[in-house]
Amino acid sequence: MLITYAMLGWMETQRRFSAPMFPGDTITAAYEVVEARRSKSRPDTGVVTLAVMVTKQTGETVQTGRDTLLIEWNA
Repeated sequence: MLITYAMLGWMETQRRFSAPMFPGDTITAAYEVVEARRSKSRPDTGVVTLAVMVTKQTGETVQTGRDTLLIEWNA
């Protein structure tokens, strides 16, 4: 399911690189929503935390991490 939202800012990014990537590799990123909450100080915005896993064409995981985003909250 594709959900559209307006990203207002990138609050934090954490990454762990677990294997090398080279020119010509095909990489794929998968995101999972770990947490979503409305901002207490700005109710028209929300904070979303995403887990990310990046794999290359062999299926090997090359990167994992988390992103925390400030988004427009329309719910």
